[in-house]
Amino acid sequence: MPNGPTALLACLAAIWLPHPMVGAGTEPSVPETLAWRVAPDLRYAGTEKFVHVISYEMSRALHAVLGSRAQPTTIIERRQITLSVRASDGRYEEADTDVRRFGGTSPKSTASKERTFRSSGVLTAVGPVPSDSNPLTDAGEGGLAELPRGPVKIGQSWTFSRPIKVDVELGKGTMTYTDTLTRVEQRGDRRVAVIRVSGEGRVDAAADLRAKGFKTAPMTLRGSAEFDLTAGSPGSQHYAARAQWNTRVMLTSVGILFDDSFDSDPWVSQNSPQPKSATAPPARFVSSRSHRKRHEATDL
Repeated sequence: MPNGPTALLACLAAIWLPHPMVGAGTEPSVPETLAWRVAPDLRYAGTEKFVHVISYEMSRALHAVLGSRAQPTTIIERRQITLSVRASDGRYEEADTDVRRFGGTSPKSTASKERTFRSSGVLTAVGPVPSDSNPLTDAGEGGLAELPRGPVKIGQSWTFSRPIKVDVELGKGTMTYTDTLTRVEQRGDRRVAVIRVSGEGRVDAAADLRAKGFKTAPMTLRGSAEFDLTAGSPGSQHYAARAQWNTRVMLTSVGILFDDSFDSDPWVSQNSPQPKSATAPPARFVSSRSHRKRHEATDL
């Protein structure tokens, strides 16, 4: 990431709200149990897209001095996720492939960088116990990082916190999420929970930016998610987040703005379920990439 001013304002990514299918019915408020159903020896696949826009807020005079260096930087990431659950000990293994490139109208480079992530842990009643405590690589990954510990009715909320990163090295902090069940729809043979997601956090800028006077800043996240109650896995997720750090340079105010949009497709099974034991309860899991070991290029 650049160490000094490099961009102007960027528009906050729009929050996409899921639209009910034609004929989808909304059920009356009854307690609903949201739980991942990950059967042993099953593999699930998911896809995520991140768009990060880094821009600067500054005076016209400073903008004129910096010239092209004061243009926004757009970074686009697409991630493929494969999750496997072992039958013997209840452990999960996750392998992700991430392709990262510059975007926008005038990208700095047309090259892309591919990175791989691996994580593992043990499934528990409320989710995974990770092998390490690395932060989420994007605030959007936390939207469904923890499901409620018991049944919830429409209008009820649950709250949890996760450590997060801001882009790769721009900053880090903690986000507290509040998820609210807004409705349940019958879509053909599936029942889908629609969830409003909001997040409030505090994030520190990278060390070199803190040395220039950029202070801890608030970060907010807003959006929506779906959870397939029939399949026992997340549906689509759409979030937008923003943070802004400020300092003064040559007696003028300078702000670093970080606008983040996150989109995730519904998770799908890659192979047929194995027969379930009559006494074995469904496993409960939310794929949280906070605990992956990273093997990646860092120059993009």
